[in-house]
Amino acid sequence: MRMTRERAIGLASEWADGHVNTIRNGEAEAYHELFLELLEEKKNSGWISVKDRMPEPTFLVLVCAADSEMAVDAIGTDGEWMSYLDVTHWMLLPEPPEDDA
Repeated sequence: MRMTRERAIGLASEWADGHVNTIRNGEAEAYHELFLELLEEKKNSGWISVKDRMPEPTFLVLVCAADSEMAVDAIGTDGEWMSYLDVTHWMLLPEPPEDDA
């Protein structure tokens, strides 16, 4: 079972509020796996080696190629990078800025 970051954040908030009974079957292990992934990303400043894990297909991410060039790219439904063939690392794109209006 894979867990979204949004669900993990929701669970963490509920746990902080003392509502630990909200975990559904299978979520504890998925939450633990996601937590370990996030710790590894933090340790590597957010960069994830393609040797360790690939992003979900068609999900836009920031990539770094072997020549240190960076770009936004995605894995196609065929399992290949859509524009760069020699990607070595990737990271999630940051959240857009909040509107100050």
